[in-house]
Amino acid sequence: MGSAASSLPSPNIEVIRSGPCLSYHQKCKLTTEVSDLEIVAAIKGMPLDKTPGVDGFPIEFFIQHWSLIKTDVIDAVMEFLKTGRMLKAFSCTAISLVPKVSTPTQVKRVIGTLVSPAQTAFIEGRSIIDNIMFSHELLKWYSRKGLSPRCVMKIDLRKAYDSIEWSFLKSVLAELGFPFKFIQWVMECISSVSYSLVLFGGLTKPFKGRRGIRQGDPYLFVNVMEYLQRELTQVGQNKDFKFHPRCKKLGVMHICFADDLLMFCKADMISIQLLRGAFQRFSDASGLQANTEKSQVYMAGVKPNLKQEILTTLGYLEGSIHFNYLGVPLSSKKLTITQCLPIIEKVTEKLRCWSAKLFD
Repeated sequence: MGSAASSLPSPNIEVIRSGPCLSYHQKCKLTTEVSDLEIVAAIKGMPLDKTPGVDGFPIEFFIQHWSLIKTDVIDAVMEFLKTGRMLKAFSCTAISLVPKVSTPTQVKRVIGTLVSPAQTAFIEGRSIIDNIMFSHELLKWYSRKGLSPRCVMKIDLRKAYDSIEWSFLKSVLAELGFPFKFIQWVMECISSVSYSLVLFGGLTKPFKGRRGIRQGDPYLFVNVMEYLQRELTQVGQNKDFKFHPRCKKLGVMHICFADDLLMFCKADMISIQLLRGAFQRFSDASGLQANTEKSQVYMAGVKPNLKQEILTTLGYLEGSIHFNYLGVPLSSKKLTITQCLPIIEKVTEKLRCWSAKLFD
């Protein structure tokens, strides 16, 4: 949303090409003609009770008056898909959401072939539970004595969705094999957006964004994070890098659910520096930065002098082995009833809401 960086290092093309790319058949599917029925289905699939833009019209308005506005909306979407251009007024009104959702079904079908198993968010057949179980297995020995040196970094990405550089996103999509026309649609949707602030009951003059994507664009964010995966894969091939215990056979150095990121390795300075270097290259190219005030590193089997050197190198805080990850408490010991109470309360509240809706 803020201003773009004045200069950025270009993403490493060889790194992007080191993993899977879209096939010719997949490329064709992404740019097939969109039917009227698909546009209608996209509109009806939008969440209710939300106001898409400054015009104040919720999606219920479009559904209720569809017979009156159907032709205009469909013509507007078709014109956008044909020319790759969107009227300026659309980017600050409810209509701006229509072209954005005309192709996610196609993206959903191909995203799993591009993105590594380390990412589980928004990908069909993968589950948030996979990340929770893996992180639990990773940390459950950390309180034992006599362990070999190991560490886990929990990285907080500062304003993740708002910080992605558009030039980086465009380069990644191109090298992953997305068709030019598809990239043109995406870039028009995200770069034509303007914002207004509500002050003293009125709207300020619109201003343009220069970077960032909306939180409703999860597939774009997943593709951005895939670049980090491929940078880390290069690190894993370095003979000087040492994997976290029990991770070498899997070749795993990180797990990611949207912007919740864990990275891990053996706690020696060379491995730490290699991992940090990969993240820094990703950070420099993408615009995504670690929030050092919220990022933490968890260590076990590490001597005090080495521990201090690691903390100084990373610039993160040292965390205790009891923290929440994806809403679930993680610990190196058996969880107590007290630690599980927040989850029980959340589930209970959800059940109350469901019960109320059923009785209504």
